[in-house]
Amino acid sequence: MSELSFASSSGRLRMRKILPFLLALLAAVFAWLQLEVSNVLETDYVSIIAGQFPVYAPLNMLTAFCLTLVLFAVTGRWTWATGVSGTLFTVLAVANYYTRELHGSPLMPQDVTNIKTAAAVAGQYKLHLSKRILLIIGLYLLVLGLVFVQHKLRVGEPFRLWRLALRVGGCAAGVFAILYVGYFAPFALKPATTGGWTFQTTYYTYGYLGGTMEAVSLLVDPIVQPDNYTDAAAEDAAARARDYTPAVATVSEQEYPDIVLILSESFYDFDLVTDLQADTEIFPPSGIWTTVCKGTRWCPTSAAAPTPANMSCSPAIRYFSCRGSPPSTGWT
Repeated sequence: MSELSFASSSGRLRMRKILPFLLALLAAVFAWLQLEVSNVLETDYVSIIAGQFPVYAPLNMLTAFCLTLVLFAVTGRWTWATGVSGTLFTVLAVANYYTRELHGSPLMPQDVTNIKTAAAVAGQYKLHLSKRILLIIGLYLLVLGLVFVQHKLRVGEPFRLWRLALRVGGCAAGVFAILYVGYFAPFALKPATTGGWTFQTTYYTYGYLGGTMEAVSLLVDPIVQPDNYTDAAAEDAAARARDYTPAVATVSEQEYPDIVLILSESFYDFDLVTDLQADTEIFPPSGIWTTVCKGTRWCPTSAAAPTPANMSCSPAIRYFSCRGSPPSTGWT
C-alpha cells in the first residue's frame, strides 16, 4: 500500500513539473494567434491564417516559444517566462495592428528607427477599440489564466548548480534547434528569401514571425545574391560589358529622348508642370483617361502592389470609375 502511495505521489510530482511546460507551449499558440489576427486584416482572415498549416503555423508557434525558453533559462520559473513573453507579444500585436491599419504594412524590425517619428504623429490619429483588439486582449487574459495555473502547480526546489546548467543548456538547445531547422539550415522549413510584390507574399504565407525572421536576416545581409552567383561569374560579366559595342551610335548630349516616362507615387498633380522646354508637345498626364478623377482612387485587389504606378500601368486601370459605386467583387 505504501509503495502504491509513493508511486502515486511521484507521478503527481512529475505531472506538476510537465504541465507548466505544456501550458507555456499553449501560451505560445495564443501568441501566434494574436500576431496573425493583428496582421491579417482582410475579412477572410480565418482562411488566410488557416493556410499556414500544417508547416508554418506550428513553426511560428515554436518561434514564439523561443522567447519563453530564453526567459525560463534566465528566471527558472515558467510563471515569469510565460507571463512576460505573453505581455510582450500582446504589446507587439497591438502595435502591429495599428501599424497595419494606419500605415498599411506590418511592423517590421527596421521600423525601430522610426519610433520618434511615429510617436510624434501618433497624437494626430484616433485609435479605436476594434473587435481585433478585443480578441487580442481576450487571448492575453487566457495567457494570464495559464500563468495562474502554472503558479499553483509550481514545485519549489533547492538551488543546485547542475540544475541551472541543465536548464540553461536545455533551453539553449531548444532555441537553437527551432531556429536552425526552421530558418537557417540548408534544409530549413521556411525558404530563406520569399519577398514579392507585396508583404502579403511573405507574411501571410509564412506567418508574422516567419516574415519578421526574414526581415531580420535582410538587415544583417540586405544583398540577396542571385542563383549561381560567383566572383568568377561577376568578373566575366564585367569583362563582357567592357568589350560590348552598341549596335546604335551614341547620341549627343544635346539630343533629347523621344519618350520620357515618369512614375510618381506622390500626390503631386503633374498637370501643374509647365514649360518643360521640350521640342515637341507634351502628352498631358491626365490624357490617358477620357474622364479624369482627382482626389480619390479605387484600389482593386490584385496580385501586385496597389501603388499608383502599378494601377496606372496595368490592366487594373480598367477598374477606375468617376461615378457610381465600385463593382461588388475584387475591391478593397
